[in-house]
Amino acid sequence: MHWAKDYIATLAEHGITLGDNGHFKPNEPVTRAQFVAFMHRALLAK
Repeated sequence: MHWAKDYIATLAEHGITLGDNGHFKPNEPVTRAQFVAFMHRALLAK
């Protein structure tokens, strides 16, 4: 199990991270575009 599994699940529950068709690849690098999308959704989250 990946150490960030619970954190990723929490972000997914809040719609901040969406994964690739519901599959997460926590060991893959995050692109700048993905990071900007995460931050945008996080700032809009209630």
